[in-house]
Amino acid sequence: MKLESYTRTLHEIEINLLKRKLDKTENLINKKIVYKKYILSLIVFIIFGLISYKLDDGFFKFLFGLISVLSLMFLIFTPSIFKDQLGVLKHRRQILNKILSTNKVCVNHIKVNKIAIAQEYEDEGLLYIIELENKFVLFLWDIEYNFDKVLPCSEFEIYDNDFNVATGVLLRKTGNNIEPIIIDKTVKWNYLKNNNVPDNLSIQEINFDEFILKFKES
Repeated sequence: MKLESYTRTLHEIEINLLKRKLDKTENLINKKIVYKKYILSLIVFIIFGLISYKLDDGFFKFLFGLISVLSLMFLIFTPSIFKDQLGVLKHRRQILNKILSTNKVCVNHIKVNKIAIAQEYEDEGLLYIIELENKFVLFLWDIEYNFDKVLPCSEFEIYDNDFNVATGVLLRKTGNNIEPIIIDKTVKWNYLKNNNVPDNLSIQEINFDEFILKFKES
């Protein structure tokens, strides 16, 4: 089963979120702090290098030389890192501007029959097991611990990749709260050790009740 997507007009709360993210991204792009750090490192490299050169052999010559070398390494390797970070920010800005200019977003609408929440054992995140229509089950991994603002509920939307990348938001609640089945973290861990781990946003054609029973018996 493949989730059906459709495009709709942005809601006001989504527009405000996108504008806040755009302002934050613009501020990060325009910050001069990176260049200040680069200039400072250059000054440290020159000064401490000269001091180390003029000192006699000993601890302080080693110390000032080490600081100079570390500054040089910063000068050599950080430009590519900053360039990559700047590229990510500019790509995010492009996506934000595109969504705002079209005033549209692509979503998947999910109707929930039943939902189970497998608790976190270590740091793998919460696993939401969601029964859809026609004996299909959707798996959602909450590794950033923010799905509890939406789930469990009777209906929700899944945003497309562009909106998710640009805002960090994946789900939007559209239905009422429902009572979930809670699966103990130890039960979940035992199942994951002995079975294939379901991928995030994957859908399987299985019976929800039978799967939960198998899950608990692992």
